[in-house]
Amino acid sequence: MKIVGHRGIWSHPKEQNSLDALLSCQKHDFGIETDLRSFKGKVFLSHDPIVDPSELVTLDQLLNHWLDTPHLPIFLNIKEDGLIPCLKPLEPLLNQLKVIFFDMSFPQLLKYSETFPKKMLATRFSEYEKEPLALSLCSWLWVDSFNLDPNPKELRRFIQDQKMSVAIVSPEIHQRDPRKTWNEFKVACDLPTDSVFFCTDFPYELLKESL
Repeated sequence: MKIVGHRGIWSHPKEQNSLDALLSCQKHDFGIETDLRSFKGKVFLSHDPIVDPSELVTLDQLLNHWLDTPHLPIFLNIKEDGLIPCLKPLEPLLNQLKVIFFDMSFPQLLKYSETFPKKMLATRFSEYEKEPLALSLCSWLWVDSFNLDPNPKELRRFIQDQKMSVAIVSPEIHQRDPRKTWNEFKVACDLPTDSVFFCTDFPYELLKESL
């Protein structure tokens, strides 16, 4: 299992999406998940609507720091429609890195597919979305489990048949103990480890479980 820090490595919620939290993942060879919103035409890392961007990290700041580790994935959660014009100036940077856009609305996913290659797009799977939309446009599956823990057996058809990579929202993000799920995926020996990523609030704990 490969590890993705949910909004970085942090000990207090206020540290989420900070540059220090995100670069801590980079130092430990973890990928990251972060949130995108815009303010006056510029893209920032923010989960909530932006009122004052003065203390926020810009996407181009993050991307420039990440050039030293282009193999580490950056999962970008699209929090608002209409970001593509703001992202276009960053294409030269985006194209040098392992960037995956996800969680946009379906009409927006279609628009993203007209601008960005398949390898940069994810569609969603959950207990409510058993048949993900626009599979043919995406190389990634973003796996969320709001009330039921993810099941390796359900994901085999995407990993093995569709040749997709999967990024799994670890259960603690939805206030459930993740250890049972981590272990189930750890022992699912027929799943290629290069194709399974866990987005987690507990990257150190998951690393210990994976060893």
